[in-house]
Amino acid sequence: MSFLAALALMVAPTAPAPASYCSPTGDWCTAVKRIQGAVFLDLGTFSFSGRYRLCVADSGGRRSCRSFPLSRRGDLWRSRVRWHTNFPRRGSGVYKVTWHYTGVRLGPPLSFRVR
Repeated sequence: MSFLAALALMVAPTAPAPASYCSPTGDWCTAVKRIQGAVFLDLGTFSFSGRYRLCVADSGGRRSCRSFPLSRRGDLWRSRVRWHTNFPRRGSGVYKVTWHYTGVRLGPPLSFRVR
Protein backbone atom coordinates (compact mmCIF):
# COMPACT_ATOMS: atom_id res chain seq x y z
CA MET A 1 0.00 0.00 0.00
CA SER A 2 1.36 3.44 -0.87
CA PHE A 3 1.96 6.12 1.73
CA LEU A 4 -0.85 8.26 0.31
CA ALA A 5 -3.33 5.40 0.48
CA ALA A 6 -2.22 4.53 4.03
CA LEU A 7 -2.45 8.18 5.07
CA ALA A 8 -6.00 8.37 3.75
CA LEU A 9 -6.98 5.32 5.83
CA MET A 10 -5.45 6.53 9.10
CA VAL A 11 -8.06 8.62 10.86
CA ALA A 12 -8.50 9.67 14.46
CA PRO A 13 -11.45 7.71 15.82
CA THR A 14 -12.51 10.62 18.04
CA ALA A 15 -12.40 13.28 15.31
CA PRO A 16 -15.79 15.00 14.94
CA ALA A 17 -15.30 15.79 11.24
CA PRO A 18 -13.13 14.46 8.42
CA ALA A 19 -9.74 13.41 9.75
CA SER A 20 -8.01 13.05 6.38
CA TYR A 21 -8.21 14.40 2.88
CA CYS A 22 -6.38 13.67 -0.38
CA SER A 23 -6.39 15.94 -3.40
CA PRO A 24 -8.51 14.67 -6.32
CA THR A 25 -5.29 13.94 -8.25
CA GLY A 26 -3.68 12.16 -5.30
CA ASP A 27 -0.69 14.53 -5.35
CA TRP A 28 -0.96 15.25 -1.61
CA CYS A 29 -2.85 14.17 1.49
CA THR A 30 -3.47 15.82 4.86
CA ALA A 31 -4.49 14.04 8.03
CA VAL A 32 -5.18 14.50 11.72
CA LYS A 33 -4.20 11.43 13.75
CA ARG A 34 -4.20 10.43 17.38
CA ILE A 35 -1.25 8.27 18.35
CA GLN A 36 -1.19 7.15 21.99
CA GLY A 37 -3.44 10.10 22.85
CA ALA A 38 -1.30 12.75 21.14
CA VAL A 39 -2.65 14.67 18.12
CA PHE A 40 -0.44 14.73 15.02
CA LEU A 41 -1.00 16.87 11.91
CA ASP A 42 0.37 15.20 8.76
CA LEU A 43 1.08 16.25 5.20
CA GLY A 44 2.41 13.91 2.52
CA THR A 45 3.10 14.76 -1.12
CA PHE A 46 5.11 13.78 -4.16
CA SER A 47 4.38 16.98 -6.11
CA PHE A 48 6.01 19.76 -4.07
CA SER A 49 8.74 20.37 -1.47
CA GLY A 50 10.07 23.12 0.75
CA ARG A 51 8.08 24.79 3.51
CA TYR A 52 4.36 25.03 4.10
CA ARG A 53 2.14 26.86 6.57
CA LEU A 54 0.00 25.04 9.13
CA CYS A 55 -2.82 26.81 10.98
CA VAL A 56 -4.87 25.63 13.95
CA ALA A 57 -7.99 27.45 15.16
CA ASP A 58 -9.58 26.75 18.53
CA SER A 59 -13.33 26.48 19.10
CA GLY A 60 -13.49 30.26 19.71
CA GLY A 61 -11.96 30.95 16.29
CA ARG A 62 -8.54 32.11 17.55
CA ARG A 63 -6.02 30.96 14.95
CA SER A 64 -2.30 30.27 15.24
CA CYS A 65 -0.10 29.59 12.20
CA ARG A 66 3.47 28.33 11.84
CA SER A 67 5.74 27.35 8.98
CA PHE A 68 7.20 23.83 8.78
CA PRO A 69 9.56 22.06 6.37
CA LEU A 70 8.72 19.00 4.33
CA SER A 71 11.32 16.23 4.67
CA ARG A 72 12.21 13.79 1.92
CA ARG A 73 11.40 10.17 2.79
CA GLY A 74 11.80 7.84 -0.15
CA ASP A 75 9.77 9.10 -3.08
CA LEU A 76 7.67 11.43 -0.94
CA TRP A 77 7.91 14.69 0.97
CA ARG A 78 6.36 14.41 4.43
CA SER A 79 5.73 16.34 7.60
CA ARG A 80 4.31 15.26 10.93
CA VAL A 81 3.69 18.00 13.50
CA ARG A 82 2.76 17.24 17.10
CA TRP A 83 -0.05 19.66 17.92
CA HIS A 84 0.48 20.27 21.64
CA THR A 85 4.20 21.04 21.31
CA ASN A 86 3.72 23.53 18.45
CA PHE A 87 0.36 25.23 19.04
CA PRO A 88 -1.43 26.64 22.09
CA ARG A 89 -4.07 24.60 23.89
CA ARG A 90 -6.94 26.97 24.46
CA GLY A 91 -9.38 24.81 26.34
CA SER A 92 -11.66 22.02 25.28
CA GLY A 93 -13.67 21.89 22.07
CA VAL A 94 -13.16 21.31 18.37
CA TYR A 95 -9.96 22.59 16.77
CA LYS A 96 -9.80 23.15 13.00
CA VAL A 97 -6.62 22.62 11.01
CA THR A 98 -5.64 23.99 7.60
CA TRP A 99 -2.52 23.41 5.51
CA HIS A 100 -1.27 26.06 3.05
CA TYR A 101 1.35 25.91 0.30
CA THR A 102 2.44 29.05 -1.60
CA GLY A 103 -0.56 30.90 -0.20
CA VAL A 104 -3.11 28.31 -1.34
CA ARG A 105 -5.09 26.24 1.15
CA LEU A 106 -4.66 22.51 0.65
CA GLY A 107 -8.14 21.02 0.83
CA PRO A 108 -10.86 21.53 3.40
CA PRO A 109 -10.20 22.16 7.09
CA LEU A 110 -9.82 19.01 9.18
CA SER A 111 -10.61 18.88 12.86
CA PHE A 112 -10.02 17.16 16.17
CA ARG A 113 -11.65 17.39 19.59
CA VAL A 114 -9.90 18.29 22.84
CA ARG A 115 -11.65 17.36 26.08
